[in-house]
Amino acid sequence: MKRHDIYVALKRQIGKFQTEFESTKVDTYPFDEFRVKFKRCGDCILALYIPNSFKTNESRSIDGDWNFAKFRAEKAWCICILDTIDGTLLMKYDHVYYGAVQSHVAITYISNAFVVPDGFDMDLETVCGQGIHYFNHWIAAYFYERCCCMTNSVEFSEDGKILYFYERNDQVAQRGPDTARLLRLIQEAESTLNPSF
Repeated sequence: MKRHDIYVALKRQIGKFQTEFESTKVDTYPFDEFRVKFKRCGDCILALYIPNSFKTNESRSIDGDWNFAKFRAEKAWCICILDTIDGTLLMKYDHVYYGAVQSHVAITYISNAFVVPDGFDMDLETVCGQGIHYFNHWIAAYFYERCCCMTNSVEFSEDGKILYFYERNDQVAQRGPDTARLLRLIQEAESTLNPSF
């Protein structure tokens, strides 16, 4: 799937969720698009909704860009699971990761359902502690642990700093920050979006 098609599919599902959210009042707060977060699981990108009342570590100190930094939450609502290879919307995804004691723990993400991890590390400065890991911008999730396998991609630090740009597969085109290049990459992916979503 092209980046633009992934972006459009995610926006469409978020729009559907917003309509349902506002009619059923999932949270006591009004819908807030800034509470929509993104996670990468294998070849899938998950759109998550994290209400204001859920604990996160977004208050941690970061030395980078908040939009592209890695965060975690005590739980989340799974809006959708999008397979980035063929564009299929999955109903469920079993994600295996290393837990706090380095053992394999599987979390099952189910579309339109809450997901709760095996715990939440209350040390908010810990980046990779227990919790549902996510990013605030879809492009950070899109490139997470995949960038060196893609053409024209970017690699971020856990604090959201640009580390590398890759032009072709694992060939580093540039080290360090190039915000203008990143913005062009995002604009290219998000261009021609139908504003009626």
